[in-house]
Amino acid sequence: MDLDAFLEHVVSSRLIAAETLNASVREFMAGSRAARSRGSDLAALGDYLVSKSLVTRWQCDELMAGRCDFYFFNFKFLEKDSSGG
Repeated sequence: MDLDAFLEHVVSSRLIAAETLNASVREFMAGSRAARSRGSDLAALGDYLVSKSLVTRWQCDELMAGRCDFYFFNFKFLEKDSSGG
């Protein structure tokens, strides 16, 4: 997945407001040597969003896998339900 596709998934997910996401990506790009040297390291960007508590690790992994549906009515999924029920 490329950076644009990932960012589209994040916006579609409604987990992070577009303005907040844009500001966070700018911060990441300005402060990340990896981003400057390799263009766009999605794993590092994902880690950055998790470290800023904008998404959970599970949400980030799901976004990277191309999934962007994290709501059931007004309830936001923070992690996978492992209760089996």
